[in-house]
Amino acid sequence: MPSRIVFISCGPRQHESARAVARDLEVARYRAVVDTRLSGDEQWWRQRQEQIRDCDVFMPVLTRDFAESEICRRDAVHALALGKVLVAIRIAPLAATNDLAPELVGAPWIDYREDTRESAIRLVTAVNALPDPPPLPDPAPVPPHIPPFVVARIRSRIDSLVALGQKEQLDLLARIRALDDGERAAIPELLVRLRTRPDLLDPTVVEIDRILAEEPGA
Repeated sequence: MPSRIVFISCGPRQHESARAVARDLEVARYRAVVDTRLSGDEQWWRQRQEQIRDCDVFMPVLTRDFAESEICRRDAVHALALGKVLVAIRIAPLAATNDLAPELVGAPWIDYREDTRESAIRLVTAVNALPDPPPLPDPAPVPPHIPPFVVARIRSRIDSLVALGQKEQLDLLARIRALDDGERAAIPELLVRLRTRPDLLDPTVVEIDRILAEEPGA
């Protein structure tokens, strides 16, 4: 009997946790698919959606990052439209669920807050107990379009653990302010996110506060 294929979808700061989950699944002879790239071309996106179509289990790592990631949101939309078997991974309390589909919030979930043998046993036991995947819908749903990646790249840079000097901070501010009309709604969230970095210099903080005061909806 072929091994089940598990597609793991996670936010940008959960890549290591997703890889640990994948390792535990592979030890149990499951095929785990983890794509940690934050952007790509049409071919990459098409391949990602095909992997979701072909998987037996869709496994979201439910965190704030997942809820805020356009890639993760579109992964989930496609998996739900395909009727995939769902089981979620929790590595931290989920602060807000407003942006998540009810099917994800109510999905069975596995406590994986620590990468331990006990967590691995819980993981494999839960996946073993899942039902077989239903047949794919016919006709198949149209996969979601590739998302705009400018905001995703800016968010990834903000969340990076690499220190930002004054030049990098000003460059990020310029990129945020240059967002086009289709992505301007993300400006307040990006600025607030940037402001939480511990390495921000005072001039950057002042500029962020000035922009936030002027930005509609901030």
